Amino acid sequence: MGEGIKTITSDWVNSISRMDIGKKARIPDDFYDCVMSSARYRLRRKGIEIETDGDKYFKGKIKFFNIKRVS
Repeated sequence: MGEGIKTITSDWVNSISRMDIGKKARIPDDFYDCVMSSARYRLRRKGIEIETDGDKYFKGKIKFFNIKRVS
């Protein structure tokens, strides 16, 4: 699981806006609220939609969630 998935740990808006449509990214669960509220709002103003993809999971000792760029 997670092969070829980019891990994003900062600069959410710019990193996600540079992703190709349909691509997934892994983000630490500690930043779930930040990404899914304020960063998502800023991305929508740019015409970029994201959604969560799958369940939260551990990779090592860190809990992650995946997002997918929809448009």
